[in-house]
Amino acid sequence: MKPATGPADWATSLIALFIVNGALSFASVWPTFWIRPTLELSVEAAALLLVLAAWQAVRGAPSRALLAVCSIVFVLLVFGHYGAVMSHSLYGRDINVYWDAPHVANVGGMLVSVTPPWLLLLSFAAIALFLAAMYWIGYWSLRQCARAMTTSAGLRGISALAAVVIALFVAQSRFGVAERIVFTPPVTGIYVAQAALVRDSMTGGDVLASLGPAPDLSSDFARLKGADLLVMFIESYGAVAYDRPDINAALQASRNEFASAVKDTNRSVVSAFSVSPTFAGGSWLAHLSLMSGYQVTDPGQYAVLMAQQDRDSLPTILQHKGYRTVGLMPGIRLDWPEGRFYRFDELLDEKKLAYRGPEFGWWRVPDQYSLAKFDAMELEKTDRSPLFLLFTSINTHLPFLPTPPYQPDWQRLLSADPYDAAAAAAANAQQPDWLNMGNDYAQSMDYVYRSVAGYLRKNAGRDFLLIVIGDHQPAANVAGEDAPWDTPVHVIASRPELLEPLLPHGFVAGVTPKRPAVGNMSELLPMIAEAMDGEAEAPSVTKAD
Repeated sequence: MKPATGPADWATSLIALFIVNGALSFASVWPTFWIRPTLELSVEAAALLLVLAAWQAVRGAPSRALLAVCSIVFVLLVFGHYGAVMSHSLYGRDINVYWDAPHVANVGGMLVSVTPPWLLLLSFAAIALFLAAMYWIGYWSLRQCARAMTTSAGLRGISALAAVVIALFVAQSRFGVAERIVFTPPVTGIYVAQAALVRDSMTGGDVLASLGPAPDLSSDFARLKGADLLVMFIESYGAVAYDRPDINAALQASRNEFASAVKDTNRSVVSAFSVSPTFAGGSWLAHLSLMSGYQVTDPGQYAVLMAQQDRDSLPTILQHKGYRTVGLMPGIRLDWPEGRFYRFDELLDEKKLAYRGPEFGWWRVPDQYSLAKFDAMELEKTDRSPLFLLFTSINTHLPFLPTPPYQPDWQRLLSADPYDAAAAAAANAQQPDWLNMGNDYAQSMDYVYRSVAGYLRKNAGRDFLLIVIGDHQPAANVAGEDAPWDTPVHVIASRPELLEPLLPHGFVAGVTPKRPAVGNMSELLPMIAEAMDGEAEAPSVTKAD
């Protein structure tokens, strides 16, 4: 390796140093996949340089094999840093390799169904090109730095620089000094943390203890007086529907229709925000948190709790009160053994729903159809027990489009020809805008509001308590960076006295929730149970705004 001698060589080496550090310290450009440079320092870049310096001091110029190994490590670090940065920027939370990996195939299948083939090929080619480019850039940059270190001045200078960076990092992280110097979080720490998660998930532990004390679910639910209790979990219905001005404005008309449907059917509604146990995914954690009264924040807790067949949840509590319990889950296509925890009297999955109309992207069964089918199979029966429903919607799942058209004729939904051909074709022609998904999200939520409003009008005069709640915020490319984990919850009833006990907890009349959030999602169950207990006095509820 020819030593660096002239000014041009030293300038090239300086550029290489900036590249090695910059490739491990960039930030995201929200809400895109692009990156931007920062002034942060990478301790791992310093560690790579110190390895090359030590090799140079002991054994001379590094071989091509050593540079290749260092370049592969560099690529792994860059790839990990990019994943960590983008998971926070676009997804809104850390990735858990052990629990998220099994869903990659399903997500991949979903994306394939809604993405043009040319765009998929382009994406795969871009990933391969990115990795190859990172390897070449890493090899070139490290080779230039190694070349500079073939001189005694270069060796001393780069060794001292790397050692100082590492020393400052240790001093800052261990002793809290030099806090003005900003370091990018080490990627090796992320890899180690993921390995620890895999280990803990495979070996288990005292998971149940981490859930905290059991909730008080001793309510007699006497205030219901045998009314049906319907819980609708709306996929990705987060506080962003109110917090982001453009989305809030786009939803104003359909939200007004929702409020009007409440008023026109002589019902009342109270609303609030609650804090979901998850963000941008993991809907099942939210479902179990509300149903069990435990804030279930990770799949390990979920798996262990769902295995406790002797524990009560809202469905089993109401079963003891004489209710027939139904799970309406159009997204379930295969056996769902853990669902035995809920002990539903009937589970209406995709197969039992028997939808015969056109499909819209990955999600085969329109949510509006699912509700119409539930009514036909359960709600409209005469001489029946009171019903409990847990409905988990699917049409507002990322990537939000294509969205089914709203069908005003609910009876037609049950036929083999549920939509006009032109409306179905126009819906299926919709393509997600991957770089600006706010409009797509608003369109899918518009469908939700209109469907719920239509459902209320369809069942005008029927006495039920309806809870409409978001399971989690959409991904951060819609919700925004550092968005809260709040989701809206609306409680609707034809008897205002069912809603009055919720007001002291922070619920407000109307369809517009107010902050602060009333608590974690798990805390809603004790609130609702208490509100349904006996005939206690409470503040009055006005009609929907």
